[in-house]
Amino acid sequence: MPRCMVSRQKQQQQQQQQHAASTLLGKPAAKGPSPTNTFSNGDFIQLRMFQSESEYHSIANETLEDIQDAVEIALEEKGVGEFDVTYASGVLTIVLPSPHGTYVINKQTPNRQIWWSSPKTGPRRYEYEEGEWVFTRDESQSTTLVQSLKEEIHEIYGIDLDL
Repeated sequence: MPRCMVSRQKQQQQQQQQHAASTLLGKPAAKGPSPTNTFSNGDFIQLRMFQSESEYHSIANETLEDIQDAVEIALEEKGVGEFDVTYASGVLTIVLPSPHGTYVINKQTPNRQIWWSSPKTGPRRYEYEEGEWVFTRDESQSTTLVQSLKEEIHEIYGIDLDL
């Protein structure tokens, strides 16, 4: 299992917490595109997917570091010249040789999201759901962060990232 995916045990723990919350309130836990917002609207409660900000940082950092490693290895093995992959202060920057452009993938701590800016597909916001960072804004484009990056790098260079 890739390191960027949450363990099965962690998923079960999250499901148990959601069930416990719904049982406590006597109401079903809300399902929807924004699991990172905790609120009560009288009928539903939606729980944060992260138990703490520290947990968010740990999972987001691990994801971005895994992406950094996979991209560096794949581009080096392919012999792509003059690329730069750096991760610092919660921002992963992938600079590809012209005409491909620059990817910026960064942590968005207040929303507990990862934001993406791609020279091919533009900006996206990914939310953490069931062990993966998922683009939830447009159901017609529902995809994970890893899937999006793998597809775009494959389109550009014909290589598969090991993520």
